[in-house]
Amino acid sequence: MFMFMKVRIFFLLLCFLPLSLVALKADDELNVHNNEVVKHFSKTSPKSMGFIGVYAEIPALFDNWDKVKGISNYGFSSDLVKASLKGREKQLIDFSDSHSEALNAELLLKLDIDLLVMYGKSPKLDYLYNTLHIDTYLTNWTSVEDIMKDVKNFGLIFHEEKKATEFINESKNIYHLIDSKTKGLKKARVAYIFREVNIVSGREGLDSSILKYANVENIALPYVKSNRGYIELERLIKLDPEYIFIWWVSGLSPQDLYKDKRLQSIKAVREKKVFKMPGIDIGGPRMALISLFVADKAYPKAFKDVDLKKIEQSYYDKLFPNIDRTKIHYIFN
Repeated sequence: MFMFMKVRIFFLLLCFLPLSLVALKADDELNVHNNEVVKHFSKTSPKSMGFIGVYAEIPALFDNWDKVKGISNYGFSSDLVKASLKGREKQLIDFSDSHSEALNAELLLKLDIDLLVMYGKSPKLDYLYNTLHIDTYLTNWTSVEDIMKDVKNFGLIFHEEKKATEFINESKNIYHLIDSKTKGLKKARVAYIFREVNIVSGREGLDSSILKYANVENIALPYVKSNRGYIELERLIKLDPEYIFIWWVSGLSPQDLYKDKRLQSIKAVREKKVFKMPGIDIGGPRMALISLFVADKAYPKAFKDVDLKKIEQSYYDKLFPNIDRTKIHYIFN
């Protein structure tokens, strides 16, 4: 009987192992691919580059807009992009947020780009290099740690290791502040919603990671396996979040939730604790400020004696010294 159980377990493991290996292989391929790109630019940084679907605010951190030929459409609405470009937006190509539309071979050849930064799960873009001689840095971030790693790699690619280290250190300082102020407190129970009330942040997503660094409990984690997904409205109501945060791109507003008759029993709605997230690219150089925003809303008493406005201004002073500060929409006023 014991031998039979061992054989059965062995075959069960064989069934699940290929799926795990596929995921690991994809991650390994991505790391190998990006390491090769970093190595390629170790001697000479890229002369021209584009950002498609991701990291539109990264050039503001490294102050290298002179080498950028284009960014995705969403980036042009960023206050940080506007503040760092200082009126030079018309010099950039407005890439579609859709990869299939943005990867226009004729346009890319005309722009003479030698590095494209893109969001992707596996490096299946050999034709970009083999045919167009364009290197691609691909990111598949799902966590704060992934962003840190990418920025470190960008520091190597752009030969700006010091700047990348400054970003990592400043971010860690904010996370340390959050930890020190919320230590020992009962975790606030929150929901993070997107374009609809019952489309929420789940597992394996950057939004969830940012909430984690704010030291709050994302109540949807046990129920939503993807980075964002559907949750039954009845379940959301039963979970009764204390705070609700709305994705900054969403058409929903706190007032919409306050007026929704279906949601009146939810504590966050009853107590008017629904907040629209700040208009910041979450996968970028200001993600620590987003965690600080969430932590401040969820634990207002803990941060009562902290000058958050001063911390935010210091963050910009150290990381973005050359931007037009009049264009920045500060979170803490």
